[in-house]
Amino acid sequence: MTHPVVEHLKNLVPLCEIKDDNFIELVRHTVIGSSPAGQTLFEQDEPDEYSYYLLTGQLTMRNSTGITITVTAGQPECRYPLDQHNPRKFTAIADTPIKYIKINKNILDVLLAWNQTTGYVVTEIDDTSGQDQDNDWMFNILRSHLFQRIPAANIQAMFLRFRPEQYQQGDTIIQQNETADDYFVIKSGRCGVYRTGDDKQNELLAEIGPGDGFGEEALLTDTKRNATVIMLEAGEVMRLSRQDFDTLLKEPAIKAVTYAEACELVLDGAMWLDVRLEDEHSNHSLPDSLHIPLSLLRVKREVLNKDLQYIVYCDTGRRSAAAAYLMSQKGFNALLLEGGLAKIPSKNKE
Repeated sequence: MTHPVVEHLKNLVPLCEIKDDNFIELVRHTVIGSSPAGQTLFEQDEPDEYSYYLLTGQLTMRNSTGITITVTAGQPECRYPLDQHNPRKFTAIADTPIKYIKINKNILDVLLAWNQTTGYVVTEIDDTSGQDQDNDWMFNILRSHLFQRIPAANIQAMFLRFRPEQYQQGDTIIQQNETADDYFVIKSGRCGVYRTGDDKQNELLAEIGPGDGFGEEALLTDTKRNATVIMLEAGEVMRLSRQDFDTLLKEPAIKAVTYAEACELVLDGAMWLDVRLEDEHSNHSLPDSLHIPLSLLRVKREVLNKDLQYIVYCDTGRRSAAAAYLMSQKGFNALLLEGGLAKIPSKNKE
């Protein structure tokens, strides 16, 4: 991991926030390309699934309105992707021979979502760690703010579709880095939530008990598991399939609105909430938006107002879907900007 290009990746936004195994995965999906002087890197109005960073040389970006931007490698703006809009607002042409870094936006967003939800899930789970195990597990589920938004028929169907599984002390329910297929709720017994660090040691992050659910973050962000859950004592765990989770819980809990609908709501008093990283927000964001990164939502939720409606957004909708769901769990009125910033019509982008 000492190649100069790898070191360069660590200084790019938002790549610099991706750590450990996720960064290794990022490197695997990074393409180093080159173009001679006069060659077009991308064109205005064309859809593009890649983020480009200028590594060496100089290029010029022009659009149909006559705006011209010259970008020279080594300048501060080169820490950010070139014209991140989709479709593109500019045509980029190499003024000199150039080298560039090319990364699939979807892969990048998956890694960012995985990286940020790792810290969030721990603090959220820990909120209920002191509950009495003797409490009825169904009651613990139903008293959640989230389930007040779920139709009664969906809740009934959820209980009918749960599949009970018995576990012994020491059994692993989910494993860090594995593919996510199910959502879980503890019916009896207690579990430990562990994170494996660079030293390969398991760190106990939280203990959870009857009525506590886990595993939704990976389903919401379509990423791999960010922690391992192990039974601390024998008990029973209820399992819900991804398909049932999406249909019965995710869809009614997360209401998506188009950009046009969101703008109308903002005019009526709703607030934009950007859950991307600080550097992403400072580089490009919607006017007057509140900024709280996904990983900090819990620790900063005191700045949120339960009397306000929030339109939550990120680049693609993946991270903001997780944020909207988790906000709903805590009783906030959160709507998802459908498709994120990438789906906003070009004429409306700043």
